[in-house]
Amino acid sequence: MGKLEMKSIIVVSDVHLGHKRSNFEEFNEFLGWIRDAYRAPTEVVVTFEGKEKEITYPETIIFLGDILELWEPKNDDFRYVGKQSKEFLEKIIDLPCEKIYVLGNHDKSLEEFSSHEYDLSSGNFEIFYKHFPENAKAEYLTIGKERYFFIHGHQFDKDMRYFKRLGEIGPSVLLSLQRINKQLFRIWGFGSTILAVVLYCMHLYVFENVLLYAVAALFPFWGTNLAWRLGRPITRKLCKARDIDIESIVENGWYDPKEDTIAAENLVFAHTHSPGIEKGETLKKITEKNIKKELLVNTGSWFAKERITNTFLYIDEKEILLLRWRKEIPEILISYDIGTNEIRYSKK
Repeated sequence: MGKLEMKSIIVVSDVHLGHKRSNFEEFNEFLGWIRDAYRAPTEVVVTFEGKEKEITYPETIIFLGDILELWEPKNDDFRYVGKQSKEFLEKIIDLPCEKIYVLGNHDKSLEEFSSHEYDLSSGNFEIFYKHFPENAKAEYLTIGKERYFFIHGHQFDKDMRYFKRLGEIGPSVLLSLQRINKQLFRIWGFGSTILAVVLYCMHLYVFENVLLYAVAALFPFWGTNLAWRLGRPITRKLCKARDIDIESIVENGWYDPKEDTIAAENLVFAHTHSPGIEKGETLKKITEKNIKKELLVNTGSWFAKERITNTFLYIDEKEILLLRWRKEIPEILISYDIGTNEIRYSKK
């Protein structure tokens, strides 16, 4: 990456380009606003509780994951992803700033689709696979006197955590079940049904993707194709990590302070589609957990019908602003003053 010190940045996430519920038109307007801001002779001014605030053109834009929808595109047609991402690239390709892309769980397979028209290599991105900066224990981004670290946030998703744990023992478990299935089929002729039931029970208590194996086991002749087509939309609806606020993530133990080895004092994440800024000391009092971070910040999303949507972060040396896009200009929802350590909320 080179330098890890900046004056101002914008952070945006969870647009899910190509999904039927992506707020693509609003996001496109937002990108146009950023592009025009760089061309304008004066700084951008926004208002908060009757007072004007200047936004400096960001040195860097961080796209914090799930910008593209590679799990569940509209009508299972990746051409929707291609069309919308092409417009996305056209808006930002010539921006005179650094562009960082941290892959989320919905676009982590980006390289597999690099041959398609939505290849992001043309956008001059620096791509990070888990977090930015790359070394969590030793690196951080400095803005003014504050240090920041950025992850997509599926690390705080209970289903993803279970998936990771089961992944360590998954191959041996599935092989054992496969052997049992063969023996049951030889003896009674209905081994696949029993295996499907076992796997579905695992799905209820362990993680979502095991349902795919259950469908495949129940219909062995149709196999993985049927599992993919039927299991995927079901599991997406059953297991969501949307609209979970920062306090709930800490309270439920999905963020575990004991496992936190990140050097930066301020952690910025996405994934849950629930924007917010919370002080570590406040969370410590509420949850009675030893929170190591000064701030936990969530970027929100650009996804239809969420409680609060079309949000992004602006961070400079003086403050952190959580903003919501409203047609021609953004509005400030939450303001955090770095000097006074004060969080202020919009009264709207």
